[in-house]
Parts: sequence; C-alpha cells; structure tokens
Amino acid sequence: MRPIPRERYAFREKLHGRQLLVLSGLGMIAWAGYELAIRLDDFNAWLSGLRHLSEVRGQSFWENMRIMMEDPAMAAMVWRMVYLALCVLVGLLCLLFRNRKGWGVFLIPCSAGLAAWGWLQGLLGSGWLGLAALAPFALMLVGGFLNITTGRRKPPLPDHPPQGPYFRR
Repeated sequence: MRPIPRERYAFREKLHGRQLLVLSGLGMIAWAGYELAIRLDDFNAWLSGLRHLSEVRGQSFWENMRIMMEDPAMAAMVWRMVYLALCVLVGLLCLLFRNRKGWGVFLIPCSAGLAAWGWLQGLLGSGWLGLAALAPFALMLVGGFLNITTGRRKPPLPDHPPQGPYFRR
C-alpha cells in the first residue's frame, strides 16, 4: 500500500477558520437581511398610513411620527430593525475581513454581544428557530477564534538563494 501524498491534503493547512467565517457571514446576512426586509416592509406600511393621515389632517408628518414612536410596539420595531441592520453589517465585515488575523479580535465580541442582546431581548425568536438563529453567531465565535490562533504561516525561506538571470548575487 502506497502512502497518500502530502500535496493532496495541502489545502487543509491553508484554510484555518476562514470557512467558518464565510459560512457565518453568509448565514447572518441571509437571516438578518430577510428579517430586516420583512420589518422594513411593515414599517413602510405604517409610514404610508401616517403620510396619508398627515396630508388629510394637514398636520406635520414629523409631529405625527413623534407621537407614533411613543407607542412601545413601534419603538420595539425600530430597535429590531437597528439590531438586524447591525447583524447584516457584522456579517459583511465577517466576509470582507475573513483573511485578516486581527479582525477576529473584533468579530468575537461583536458576535457574542449581538447574540446576547438578541437572546435577552427576545429578538431571535423562540424554540428551535431561536436556536437556529444562534448558529451564525456560534460559527463566527469559533471561526474568529481559529483565525486568531491558527492563522496562516509564512513559508520557510529556502536554504539557498534563487539562481537565474533575473536575480543578483
């Protein structure tokens, strides 16, 4: 039986934590983007009714908006949209900076903080859906940790300098 050549598994040494960061970034963008689109559609429905009411009554739109924001349900909807927008932003940062070793230090507290905020405020849902919404946060924590600890290593320098017409001695 002949041994398996090392080159066949060389790709495993090059990718440390980046796959998890890609999956978590895509999952977070997909989940939070979908939820944000639904919330924005609901908020737009409220605003269109408020615009129509302001035009009919001849009142200021911003005054009616201030009165509407005093309702706890509307304030909660705005905070949900802010939370989901932050989740999309962190997912984008996760995708953009997955190859950088130092960004794991930023991504780990962000994902832990967003997960804790969403869980404590009930923004993630309940039951299995709430646990499924925590999956991108967990992947980001593990991927960021692996990216910090096992980052890419520089290749060893050759024993002898390169020879050829383009290299000076």
